[in-house]
Amino acid sequence: MKNRMLKAILAIVMVIAFASNAFAIDRTVSVSATATIGGVTSMGVLPASIVYAATGEDAYPTTPSNNRVVVTYSSNYDPWKIAVSTNNTQVPMESEEGGRYSKGGLATDDGLLVIPCKWFSKNPSSSTVVPDATDLGAYNFVKDKRDEDDPATTGDNESWANAFVAGYANIAYGNTGGGVCVDPANTAVGPTQFQGDAIDGEIAVYIAGLFGTMGATPPVPATAGDYATSFVFDLYHE
Repeated sequence: MKNRMLKAILAIVMVIAFASNAFAIDRTVSVSATATIGGVTSMGVLPASIVYAATGEDAYPTTPSNNRVVVTYSSNYDPWKIAVSTNNTQVPMESEEGGRYSKGGLATDDGLLVIPCKWFSKNPSSSTVVPDATDLGAYNFVKDKRDEDDPATTGDNESWANAFVAGYANIAYGNTGGGVCVDPANTAVGPTQFQGDAIDGEIAVYIAGLFGTMGATPPVPATAGDYATSFVFDLYHE
């Protein structure tokens, strides 16, 4: 009798338990939701112009202080990148008279003479030592947005399009959590390749003119003349 009563009680408890979890959906409606966060970016550069005075040898600018340009930036894109280049439209294309494949650097008004430049970037707070021109061997060239591929250099593609896709012109990259500047001397294998100092809103960029060597081996001194350019900094995202 006790066993029958116990079974009956358990059966009732189970029915109640199942009944408490049972439900039927009679109708379903939904409401869609969207949100758009606009891109917010800013960028500035100091000083507005730089001067090279020691033009008998490879050298960094004599102005501004510490031989550098400081780029300030902000971006809420993930990821963001900053590239440096020139846009020497007066330099003829290779197919034109006096033209050349590589157009990046300081150029004469007629575009027939170009002095290559090299760069590296640091965190401004850690860049207190004036760089030595003898360190230039590991640094990237400043590319021009009109650079063409030189077919004589087998295995390399020096065009601007290829350099841009490869990230060769990037001085820094990051996301909303911060960023790093690019150190071309850092050739470590892996995700940290070319990664330099951590940065947060400012980048110190050192751009040397190769007046004494023209970046060639053996060295070739630059031809006398007046040279100028505008170094262009692009803050962009993909």
